[in-house]
Amino acid sequence: MLGSIEYGPATWRSARLVVVLGHSGCGAVNDAIQVISSGGRAPGHIQAVVDALRPAYHAAQSQPGNQLNNTIRAQVRLTVRRLERDPLLRELIRRDGLMVVGGHYDLHSGLVTIIA
Repeated sequence: MLGSIEYGPATWRSARLVVVLGHSGCGAVNDAIQVISSGGRAPGHIQAVVDALRPAYHAAQSQPGNQLNNTIRAQVRLTVRRLERDPLLRELIRRDGLMVVGGHYDLHSGLVTIIA
């Protein structure tokens, strides 16, 4: 997946923005929270998704409010940071002004809030 994110800005120098967009009520994050909090395992390769969301789950645990929304937002922030550390993207940020931002899309209102 990282290669597909790198492709646009690396190939098409006019691509100046990468947006990591989480959304309210995400079923995958909700199910991952359930698996992690129960100490269980998800079936098949879905466990890889759970494992990838585990750092966001732990980052969100200490925050007040809704665990699901906090985990979604934490995952967006962690992904933005990881993309900014990617060697190719980091060079494009430095040299060409590429921006990597994170947002949260509210499915009910249709609004996107920039969070990272």
